[in-house]
Amino acid sequence: MSGSLTSGRLFCAAVALAALTIIAAGQAATRVIEWGPAQKGLLYVGDSASETDYYAVEVREITVEGKPVAVGRPFAAAADWAKTLTLKVRNTSGRPIRRLRVILSLPEWKGERGVGHGAVVLTYPLGETGAAQGELSRSGGLMWAVLKPDEEAELSLRCEATLCARHLAALAEASAAHRITRAELHSVWADFDGREFWWGFYVPARSP
Repeated sequence: MSGSLTSGRLFCAAVALAALTIIAAGQAATRVIEWGPAQKGLLYVGDSASETDYYAVEVREITVEGKPVAVGRPFAAAADWAKTLTLKVRNTSGRPIRRLRVILSLPEWKGERGVGHGAVVLTYPLGETGAAQGELSRSGGLMWAVLKPDEEAELSLRCEATLCARHLAALAEASAAHRITRAELHSVWADFDGREFWWGFYVPARSP
């Protein structure tokens, strides 16, 4: 009888050890965030565009699951790591920015019929989804949360807006269905005043 109990305990211990090994392996999976080569951005004024000698923002810090990571350097994180991406940016344009969008594409998250792919869309103000967003002033006009020159802001997927919440849910679902290991900087868009905006495929990023 004692032999059977001992065998049962050994079997349970082996199963538990195997489960812990699988969990550890999932946590140790290699992830990476990639940046493209340096290139100039464009300043759009109405229908015309011209190259600029400045970048709208500089990425001061990138964190995943609350820990700093470096561009191009592999790191370990859980399967749903992409939804925890946070960027700290500094306004280097010399002008106030009223809306900012940084898009990181996820090449492994394929769209319908394999066309296109998903992305992490980080915005300022936090949770802004593309529609006009701000607080109404007493006069009834729109009062923007402006990011001033040299001021820093944190961009993440924390939000309450319905569209943003749906994006977050879709990202969590995609993380479970696909093996998302890479995120790549796709583009940066900065709206200065509703008439002029900066757009480009590259901004500088500091390493921890």
